[in-house]
Amino acid sequence: MITLPNIDGKIWNLEQKIVDIIDCVINQQSLTISLNNEGPDAAELGLYSLLDAICRQYNYPKQNIHILTCNQLEYHHEYCIEKQSPLYVSESQQFALKHQFPTKTFGDSFKHFGLFIGRSNWLRLWLASYMYNCHRNQTKMTFHYDPKLDFHQDHLGLDDLIRFKSDLIQDLNPMQLISDSPIVDQTVETYPILTPAHFNISKVYHSFFLEIVCETYSRGASFYPTEKIWRPIINRTPFIVQGPQNYTNNLHRLGFKTFSNWFDESHGQDDYSYQPVGICTTLNQLAAYSTEELEGIYIDMTDTLEHNYQVLMELTDKKIVEIFK
Repeated sequence: MITLPNIDGKIWNLEQKIVDIIDCVINQQSLTISLNNEGPDAAELGLYSLLDAICRQYNYPKQNIHILTCNQLEYHHEYCIEKQSPLYVSESQQFALKHQFPTKTFGDSFKHFGLFIGRSNWLRLWLASYMYNCHRNQTKMTFHYDPKLDFHQDHLGLDDLIRFKSDLIQDLNPMQLISDSPIVDQTVETYPILTPAHFNISKVYHSFFLEIVCETYSRGASFYPTEKIWRPIINRTPFIVQGPQNYTNNLHRLGFKTFSNWFDESHGQDDYSYQPVGICTTLNQLAAYSTEELEGIYIDMTDTLEHNYQVLMELTDKKIVEIFK
């Protein structure tokens, strides 16, 4: 098996991985490629075009290649796709069963938003910079970028932000956020945030109304829900998602309800590179509400939040794969 560590749109150590794949092909071995228990769109990674070229060059049958992925939307008419369940479903259920979650404490110190970012990318940097500059006092926030660490330098996303949205740089002023980072809450987390520690931040969910969830993948046809979405659900907290197009529609397929009765979710139909525009517009509208108004909205959402909690607690790996097969 050849494992391909990856992030949105990129395979790490690509040159060595190409050598490994060609070695299997030359020796006419069957080839299993694991996407590292992650859920990217393989086409957006460039994986299919790479495999097409190798198979053509070495006259290797495509049906001998098996691709293991947690992307529930992955499909190819020639390569064999084996879907695996997304991560952390059972872990989130176990955490929920073992812990008492405090109810929200609407009051003077209550925040409108929660935004928790470990590893950055250009879309997360966009949203984090906007919230830091425009709604800092209303946001419970972590942003773990540390300029002294090579890992964080490789994942900041500033170059991509400039390349894709250079017209926004002056308004976003990301350098203010970057210069003040890392922004951490040491009472609930240390970095790197590994399982099951990524649920420990549940301790602060009583202190804010809505979480801005920045999912792992944004490009292409991908549905790979992670602990980032399970966390607000087990904490009975509304959320707004920056992720792949139609992410919330795919949550609906699993039985979850989202929050279009209370705020605009139409950004979820947008391409990933435009989504933050709609998200920020919605956040601006929510930021105008008083704490008392947020409490009234939250009470009105109670049935939906409880419904989502129960759906997650009854979710199984088998059910997820069956729904998206």
